[in-house]
Amino acid sequence: MGGGDAQKRRKQYDQKKMEKASGVAMIVIGIATGIDSYTTGMFAKIGYTVFLVLVLIALVAYFKMKCKKQ
Repeated sequence: MGGGDAQKRRKQYDQKKMEKASGVAMIVIGIATGIDSYTTGMFAKIGYTVFLVLVLIALVAYFKMKCKKQ
């Protein structure tokens, strides 16, 4: 969503839903980072990276499906 017309984007998406979803995603990422700081194994690091990618994919999908105004 980088670049482009900000007013057009505001008309297209529900800002409140996007704010809440982003906040939840940040909390989940923060918890995962806290847990990851106590792990040392390579498997844990790979799992952490995969988890972050999945959270971001879920966030973008939520934006596209639930935050788009009709």
